[in-house]
Amino acid sequence: MVLSLTQTLKTTINEFQHADYGTDIKFEPDLGNKEILVEAEPLELKLLFSNLFRNAKEAMESEEEKVISVMLRQTPDGKAEIRISDRGRGLQESDLPKLTSPLFTRKPQGTGLGLSICRQIAESHGGHLEFEKTAENGLIVKVFLPTVKGNINA
Repeated sequence: MVLSLTQTLKTTINEFQHADYGTDIKFEPDLGNKEILVEAEPLELKLLFSNLFRNAKEAMESEEEKVISVMLRQTPDGKAEIRISDRGRGLQESDLPKLTSPLFTRKPQGTGLGLSICRQIAESHGGHLEFEKTAENGLIVKVFLPTVKGNINA
């Protein structure tokens, strides 16, 4: 199904903020002024984004101010890039390549499956994930998805 990433992100942010676990999160969305369309299963993308928001929230548990930045743009080669960043405790640089490995976790109660599932969802839609540390010790997760031209069927 062809859908708007802009609308999917807005809806997912809204649902996350109204869920019990997201009420203390402040989102800083920068979704641009252009609709970016992708061929995707809406529920799978919402699961991917919700899981990334939850990870960002958990990384900021000890922070007084919990802020998740969400940026959407189209890359020069025509892909959609979604950047989700937090200001939480940083990971080691050596952890970055292992983040999507099944059963790898730094959380005491973690299963190590969340980011692996996110990777699988992105790849099943022709995309991929990338990770980058921020200067403030947070993490930026970049989701890249192929875009389409056409009408929205959602």
